Amino acid sequence: MTDTFVDHRGSRTASQCRHCGLPVPKDPLQEGFCCSGCAAVHRLLHDAELDRFYDLGGGRGRPIGQPFVPRTRDWLDASTSTEGVAGLERLDVDVQGIHCAACVWLLQEHWHRREGTIDIQLNPSIGRIRLVYDPARLDIAEYLDACESLGYRIGPAGKGDSSAERDLLVR
Repeated sequence: MTDTFVDHRGSRTASQCRHCGLPVPKDPLQEGFCCSGCAAVHRLLHDAELDRFYDLGGGRGRPIGQPFVPRTRDWLDASTSTEGVAGLERLDVDVQGIHCAACVWLLQEHWHRREGTIDIQLNPSIGRIRLVYDPARLDIAEYLDACESLGYRIGPAGKGDSSAERDLLVR
């Protein structure tokens, strides 16, 4: 179902994208969506029963643009370190696209629903996530791909001030 609003630029009515709220083009590629990326993310959220994202985010997400295309993660092995507990690994990553409480909730929920996850710590102010997991039970690259399929961009953690990283931590 699409919502209707008045486009004040041309005083015409247009429907809003079901994911991000932007106007839907006159001849959309996907009915009810401004782009195929928003349609794909909306479908992923709905299929995974993560529709609460829209409630927490004020009813809309961010425009996505193009659908997700898997990227190489050559940096992944060098960024992973062993955790204090035998057999566990820790990975710190930088994430672009965290802009609200709904994003934090979605990334946490997406993490906790997977087998082999131990801990997730998010610092939305600097876009940093620390993941602790059991590599024997979790394919970390698959999780990162899943996050990118939702519209977030993930890469190796840059060098940062560790005290700043701790200040606004969300667990």
